[in-house]
Amino acid sequence: MKSYKPFLPALIVGVMLVGVGIHARAQGPGGPGGGPGRGPGGPEQFLFAQLGLTDAQKEQVKSIRESARTASEPFREQLKTVRDEIQAATANGAFDEAAVRAIAAKAAPAEVELAVIDARTRTSIYSVLTPEQRTKLAALQAEFEQRRGGPRPNRS
Repeated sequence: MKSYKPFLPALIVGVMLVGVGIHARAQGPGGPGGGPGRGPGGPEQFLFAQLGLTDAQKEQVKSIRESARTASEPFREQLKTVRDEIQAATANGAFDEAAVRAIAAKAAPAEVELAVIDARTRTSIYSVLTPEQRTKLAALQAEFEQRRGGPRPNRS
């Protein structure tokens, strides 16, 4: 019988990374972290300041984001449950790949819904902007992508 002890540390790190990834996605739009728009006032304040939104636009964006937050809550809870189940299934170094895969597969439908909510939110906010603000936003996105080394493959 083969010994799996040499692979145990790598396995534990792998499972932890899956849990961290699920946790990060479960944070939802504008989750905790550093970077522009992540400090006091959040992404709205960063957007408002950079694009010069009117008071009416600010209210529309806040309403759109709040609707997205409300719509995403059950899916973020599902991801939290999946993360907790993976942690429980791998407690004390235990690992059953089939069990972990089955648990992780339950995250897929929630991930899909969160991606749709995110796309809908970004599109709704974009529709609130004037042509000048859209141009400024495109410039900000290009600047950001250049700083991070290129565009994200899954974002427009």
